[in-house]
Amino acid sequence: MTENEKVVNDSEDIGFKWWSIWAWLGLIVGNLYMLGALSEIVGLAVVLIVINTVLMIMILKYNKYAFLIATIISLNPLLWIINGFYLRNRWNHPKVNN
Repeated sequence: MTENEKVVNDSEDIGFKWWSIWAWLGLIVGNLYMLGALSEIVGLAVVLIVINTVLMIMILKYNKYAFLIATIISLNPLLWIINGFYLRNRWNHPKVNN
């Protein structure tokens, strides 16, 4: 077994549970929140909901760059830290490098 095969086999044990949970929460709760918070500015709400929906769908397809962008634009330093460690441990995983 080569070193690369060992790295891939070891990295396959890393779970992606938070990845899907975060995407679904962002898709459902995030869009509902934006709709409620920006109900008086419908045009802006629709634009932000479309952007959020596209990012979350890309995250559900295991796009690491969408995960990174969505984390940054969340403007939540706690999520930056949590998702930063989470994403760093999965950045080179074959599942996100299709």
